[in-house]
Amino acid sequence: MHNSEEFSNTIHLAKYVHEYLQEQKRFDSRITSKILSRLFEILYFTSMKTEEGEQIKVNVVFIDPKTKNNSATAAFSSHSWELMLFKESRKLDIKNLLKLSRAADPWSSSIGVYLDNDDNLIIHGLIDQAVHTQSYINHETDAKPEQAGIFQASIIGIGSLSIVYRFDLIATLKQNILATSFLDVLNSGPIASLIKENTAPRRNKLLENISEYLKIPTEPWLDVFDKVWKNTLSRLLIQIRSYNQGGAFLITKELKGIKCKYELDYSRLAEAVTRVSFFTAQVDLYENKALKFKSKALPPKLASDIALARQDLASANEELRGAIRFVASSSCVDGLILFNSEMEMVGFGGVIEKLKVPEKIFFAGDTAGNNLNHGDPKDLGTRHQSMITFCGAVQDSVGFVVSKDGDVRAIMALGEGVVVWENIRTQKYIRTQRKSTGKKYITIKKKMRDDIG
Repeated sequence: MHNSEEFSNTIHLAKYVHEYLQEQKRFDSRITSKILSRLFEILYFTSMKTEEGEQIKVNVVFIDPKTKNNSATAAFSSHSWELMLFKESRKLDIKNLLKLSRAADPWSSSIGVYLDNDDNLIIHGLIDQAVHTQSYINHETDAKPEQAGIFQASIIGIGSLSIVYRFDLIATLKQNILATSFLDVLNSGPIASLIKENTAPRRNKLLENISEYLKIPTEPWLDVFDKVWKNTLSRLLIQIRSYNQGGAFLITKELKGIKCKYELDYSRLAEAVTRVSFFTAQVDLYENKALKFKSKALPPKLASDIALARQDLASANEELRGAIRFVASSSCVDGLILFNSEMEMVGFGGVIEKLKVPEKIFFAGDTAGNNLNHGDPKDLGTRHQSMITFCGAVQDSVGFVVSKDGDVRAIMALGEGVVVWENIRTQKYIRTQRKSTGKKYITIKKKMRDDIG
């Protein structure tokens, strides 16, 4: 018999998603809250299973089998998605979804589902070219692909689902917790500000190089540099999460109090971010020059400059990709990854020396850390408690912790208290404007000093 709390949460998820879809242009009147509840229940309990000893991860797209393939539209490109229909549809149930998931790795394809004439959920085909969507949402490309179907429901872990409409992350359900708002702490707020402060020396050097070698205004490239850093840290968190065993990294100016089993100096990640930013500016410079020629043939020198600049940018992006993988893989060793305040990796396998764990912490309700809710650090694991302890003792430090179940949290001291941000946005989804149905947070920043004592 299903756990009533689990089942009720799939119902809550269905109701929320149904309300959201009703507001969209792509809404299909056949989609009811009851049908969504059935779909999410099947996905939820499939996520509890394993296939040949491996955890299930799969994307299911709700799409009418009569939908024209993207190849038949004006927007078709060589990597547009196509829906391949099975000769015979199959009932959507745990058994069939479990078996087919082996052929539908999220980076390769998605499973097409819809309703038969009796409104029963069926599996009717596979959708290809999923790699381009995954590359986009995981910050590996800026080329935004067309999305298939009405919405996508994904198994992202044990007891964990995510629901996406086009590129809007509507909601996630993770082990009985329904989340409908996600905090972009790398884009705004105190964490983003601290990272900007730490990267300022390299940003200034980048602007000097752009001014000296490219002879163009530098101001537009401030945001580009910050965006590359944001994407880099997001990719680092995504890669750590992909190992399914948890991990953490700490950015701090104070290295005392942390014992790293493996000390090293690795600045290549930070250097690659700077190179990607510079070559992006260089490509933009030459491509803007090319626009002046309109339909005319480009001068050979300019054509050569464009080709070489694009090659340099591609090479820098590959370097950055390799550096991210290098850093992330060190999370597989017990202990945290340590960065100094210049954003250079200085070790891994780090252990925080014993310090007194604060009695209270606060959970943030927004990126700024203004709307806070009381919390107990004992409700979190030892990895979180260690990070909370250090960040509470050392100002201007920020820690990121990835749980084994894939949850990502950020930790930083604000004022006299330690604040934890949950439901961190790491993938490139657009920002949903709907209000959260989760916890109601209370503003207590003025009382923080008295509360902590």
